[in-house]
Amino acid sequence: KCPPPRAFFLYRTEGSGRRFINHAAVDQLAEQLGISWKPAYIGSHNTTLEHVQFFASFGLLVSSHSSARKALIFSSPNAVVVEVTGRHI
Repeated sequence: KCPPPRAFFLYRTEGSGRRFINHAAVDQLAEQLGISWKPAYIGSHNTTLEHVQFFASFGLLVSSHSSARKALIFSSPNAVVVEVTGRHI
């Protein structure tokens, strides 16, 4: 079964670390790769239902390490999740 053809870039809304500081460069790379994605902001301000609906809706997710990804269990079995790490991301 194919995952949903939607791609998201998960931005952190809480916490002081692990925030992306190079949004433009990441967006440019995605465009070069032919990936069209939407920014997503999921955090403690969202309901459990909103978490479940979001994680069931994508085929590709790019994010830093985040507790917001705890609902990955609800994502499509073939969805791809890319965790980006680094000193400054």
